[in-house]
Amino acid sequence: MSYHLNLSLLSMTDYMALLKNQNLLPSRIILKDHIDEHFNQLMAYGISDVDQLRKCLSSTTKMTELKEFTRIPQDYLVILKREIGSMIQKPVPLSQFPGISGDHIKQLALSGIMNSYEYHENHQQASDDPLWCLCDLVRINGVGPIAARMFYEAGYRSVALVSQAHPKTMSIEINKMNETHSYDRGVLGEKDTRFCIDFAKMLMAYPSWMGFLDLGL
Repeated sequence: MSYHLNLSLLSMTDYMALLKNQNLLPSRIILKDHIDEHFNQLMAYGISDVDQLRKCLSSTTKMTELKEFTRIPQDYLVILKREIGSMIQKPVPLSQFPGISGDHIKQLALSGIMNSYEYHENHQQASDDPLWCLCDLVRINGVGPIAARMFYEAGYRSVALVSQAHPKTMSIEINKMNETHSYDRGVLGEKDTRFCIDFAKMLMAYPSWMGFLDLGL
């Protein structure tokens, strides 16, 4: 399974349904306003999937053309662009993962493997390989290297396992583990784990992005 979501497989209709049910950040709740009307206008423009939408929002010129055709407010399009951008996880330097030997990181660097994307794509999935598990977990939106270690220690060692988790149970188990190991001073709430589980489900449903994305959203 490749590192990124395959946005070309995520239809506009499915993405609209996901946004309606998603726990959006307060600054992005506006995306639910007039969502049916706005998405119908975007589809009338000829956009059928989220990768096409990403490209139509990728520059000021393209966004202006889209706004003029659809009459969707620019503020809405800007926030939509940010939300889509958050679906594309940037690679994490391997040196940022807690609990991984520095010597191992140096050896990997000598072979040209420096970050989570490169390690994930060049090694077979293995539940007994902590580094592969951590690289898999940071594919989830909002999960950084420390959170990935917390998930791993709590028994959630892959995107697949997170996608099958129960939000309340997962938050309890991770917080209990964190009390023992003190990875983070924060407390992971049920809404936080629900967000991670929903994104993990998306990664499972829309896999196999071929090639590294241009992250210049």
